[in-house]
Amino acid sequence: MRRKRLILIPFLALAAVTALGATAFACTIFRGTFTIDGNGSGSTPVTATGSGTTMKHKSISSGIAKAKSDGGTVTVSTDAEPGVPSNKLPPGTYQIRFYNSIYAGPVAVKPGFNPHTQWKTDCMADGGVDPTIKTLGTVQIGADGKIASGEGTPSTGQPTTFPLKPTSGLTKDQGPAESAVCISDAEAIDANQAPLTIV
Repeated sequence: MRRKRLILIPFLALAAVTALGATAFACTIFRGTFTIDGNGSGSTPVTATGSGTTMKHKSISSGIAKAKSDGGTVTVSTDAEPGVPSNKLPPGTYQIRFYNSIYAGPVAVKPGFNPHTQWKTDCMADGGVDPTIKTLGTVQIGADGKIASGEGTPSTGQPTTFPLKPTSGLTKDQGPAESAVCISDAEAIDANQAPLTIV
């Protein structure tokens, strides 16, 4: 009987860790505003405002941020929600990540956003977990909820610009579906994301 109990301990420990990981991801909260723009023709900035309490958005502006499929870039900035100064990303280190939608003919197999206001596939997981998700770089968020510094250009202040990855041959978005750009801490607890159209 003692031998059976010893054998069960590692399995119980693994189950506990797995449950903890699932709980942590379930606690992701979209905070503050996340504004992105691209270098594609006709691009206009789009701002996603997080709920501040759940992994949902209060709103996503009607602008369409567009980036080139070859040599594409995304420019990002963050802030507190207007009129709600407490709804912002906490100070710390965050990753900027990009998820390129995948198509099979006219059908979006793995859309980031479809339609513009409804995200379907998050881009917060590390590229090591899902190779279609690319980490573009890191930024430091200050006490005001804005990007203070990071690996983008310029390296201080905001907005700051990152090259998309891969730098060429990105899948162009079709129909109502769009790709996604996100900002999140290492544990994907505090985050936000917005739609980006590849053209």
